[in-house]
Amino acid sequence: LPLGLCIDGVGSRSTVSGSCLLGAVGCVCFSWRWYEFGFGLLAFSGPGVHIGAMHASNLFPVAMRRTVLGTFSTAHQVSTFWFAAWLPLFVAGASLKQLFSGYALLLRAFGAARARARKGLLTRAIARASRDLK
Repeated sequence: LPLGLCIDGVGSRSTVSGSCLLGAVGCVCFSWRWYEFGFGLLAFSGPGVHIGAMHASNLFPVAMRRTVLGTFSTAHQVSTFWFAAWLPLFVAGASLKQLFSGYALLLRAFGAARARARKGLLTRAIARASRDLK
């Protein structure tokens, strides 16, 4: 319910950006060994990114929306493998602080890029891709 109110109130772009920021803070908490707080922030922010990003499917033609939604859903589920990719780094000696600090930077960069994205540019790119498919 709070997520739906947030999307309706401030829009999906702000919801995704804010959720990325919360996720980045959660990663920083993990890196400083505040595991309970960090896990809570990551658990709360993940659906905000997932559901907010899925609203971008409305920019695609109706015939492509299922494909776009399936792609978003698959990408969200596969993103958990990112943490499995860290195992060799961890075994090689990287600390949890280094791993989660790096992931926090990645989330912060994605959130900033999403906040700056202009709908007009995305809409034109999608329209171009749709014309190419026909």
